[in-house]
Amino acid sequence: METKSNKPILRPVIGDNFIGLRVEDNKLIFDYPATYRINESDDRELISQIKKILKTISHTTQSEQYNSLYEQNSELQPKSEVSLRAYIYIIDDYITNGKYRNLERIIKKENRGKINWKKTLKQVPYFQDGIPIYQNIYTEHNSQYDDVIVDIYKHCLKIAIKVLGWLFDIEEDEYIKNTMYQYDDEIKDYFLQVIQKELSQTFNDKKRHRLITMREIISGLNSKETNYKVYGVDKYWPVFEYMLRSMFENIDKEQYKELYPNTWWILNGEKQKEQRALRPDIIYEETGEYYIVIDAKYYAYGYTKNPDHLPKSSDIFKQFVYSDNVKYVTDEKTVYNCFIMPFNKVDDSEENYKEIGFAISTNREEKDKIKGILIDLTFLIEEYSKKNREIEAKRIYKLIST
Repeated sequence: METKSNKPILRPVIGDNFIGLRVEDNKLIFDYPATYRINESDDRELISQIKKILKTISHTTQSEQYNSLYEQNSELQPKSEVSLRAYIYIIDDYITNGKYRNLERIIKKENRGKINWKKTLKQVPYFQDGIPIYQNIYTEHNSQYDDVIVDIYKHCLKIAIKVLGWLFDIEEDEYIKNTMYQYDDEIKDYFLQVIQKELSQTFNDKKRHRLITMREIISGLNSKETNYKVYGVDKYWPVFEYMLRSMFENIDKEQYKELYPNTWWILNGEKQKEQRALRPDIIYEETGEYYIVIDAKYYAYGYTKNPDHLPKSSDIFKQFVYSDNVKYVTDEKTVYNCFIMPFNKVDDSEENYKEIGFAISTNREEKDKIKGILIDLTFLIEEYSKKNREIEAKRIYKLIST
């Protein structure tokens, strides 16, 4: 089997646009956050980094909290216009099992062919002159579509390797290249008919899984399609927020609800339906000492250094409301406020966190500040799932408590 690294074209994205894999004009593109430190010089490391970024999307969009908050927002749902799972399965199947041959025998109820005694003898016979007579004889036959099924399998591998071959370090070999049919929309319909016919004749679970996977791949795209999303999200900010929540949040769901500021109307002396509560992004509690209220902002300031890319007045006022409510329900405990945004540190000697300044308001006391903190996005993607909350929270505390 020939192998070759066929890495995608890398494209840094400034701002909150699509992050993930896509195909444009038959070229595979990887759109990644511009604040992420990608390693183009080492193919193995590059593939590992791409997997990590895609995993942040997968972890986020599969989380219970994400789905409870954003399931109604199609813009925030993962985008996959091809069956990525099917692509991965068919490539892995080929790497694991090698060349596919359609060897399963079709069993028919007829007298012509090799007798399948196992199925035939399961019947209850009647006896004539002491000799058992079986009403039906089951015989084995090759599928009339053996060669076609193998050809479909090869075409599925072609499609999958074109998109994900780089991930497995595999490209087409002579076995895959050598096909009977030229793939187009007409042959696509024929392939789907053959797969359906074969599915109706087999009860082998492994073969059925393979056939269903092939059907997903063949039916997934128009043969002339040159632009489509393989896997990703149109907006990365919920992923950034999820990672920061995983890294810092340490209070339970019920406690969180108590810290939400709520509103409602009183009409004719009666409380009406509550309005939707304002929901702080992340709250960290150092028991008995202080709270840190964190607003995750996937803004471009850490890359552009443009003040227009900092949180706006509405963000600042809302953050003060959050901290005031936490003080109110916790008997005036000390509350620190901060915005956290991504950046790309220059080298390993630079800290993973950086204070850039603070936001204030004319209607607040001089001591009321919301610190602006940058976090190295490469560091966050590496560390968010490791649950080192106390360590990381103390690093933030040092920056915002002075």
